[in-house]
Amino acid sequence: MTNATVKEITDTAVLVNDTEIACDTVVIAAGYKPVNELEAKLKEKFEVHVIGDAKQPRRILDAVEEAYVTVNSL
Repeated sequence: MTNATVKEITDTAVLVNDTEIACDTVVIAAGYKPVNELEAKLKEKFEVHVIGDAKQPRRILDAVEEAYVTVNSL
């Protein structure tokens, strides 16, 4: 769920906005930043195009489109 506010997590449910969702496991993906430690090392020997979450975390469709555009520009 995007743009949701978690109000409470219990042993059996999560209260999101004003909706209770039954569950036994909760995974929270919040606060992200790009991870691309290899870029500098690879650029010493190769032409490098940083794409996807290594460039800027966002939706998967944006990363796929960026990959398509990058490959077609080579």
